[in-house]
Amino acid sequence: MEPVIIGPMNRVVKKLREMERDLSEGKGGFVFFGLTLPEEDARIWRLVMAAPWISGHQPEDIGFITKEMKNYLTPKERNNLSIRLIGCDDPGLEPIHEALEMRHGLVEVFDVDLFHETIRRAYIITAQRLTSAVLQGRE
Repeated sequence: MEPVIIGPMNRVVKKLREMERDLSEGKGGFVFFGLTLPEEDARIWRLVMAAPWISGHQPEDIGFITKEMKNYLTPKERNNLSIRLIGCDDPGLEPIHEALEMRHGLVEVFDVDLFHETIRRAYIITAQRLTSAVLQGRE
């Protein structure tokens, strides 16, 4: 059964799920792919990603993701998002992977601490440990 999202993020989350699936097939899998709404700035959603093919905070990685977002989201939808790239070795991934392992799914969480900040709401699309299958985009 397909997850149901009610509210203004419905369309955006569906489009980002498609983007995550396409990028996984083309570039390789993600260790984490999700959308978070930090409590500190509850107006701007943050697209958070960790993948072996993303080197970190390099401008070319941000540029690539921004360009890809243009293929899926309208300008208005993109204006309400920021991008945060994290390393596959970020210690903030461990508690997520202990609680959740999924690929191309959707879990909505509320009032959690993720990556050293309080998150009011989050949509997690992929959360999986780094394996050789993830490196090849099969997991």
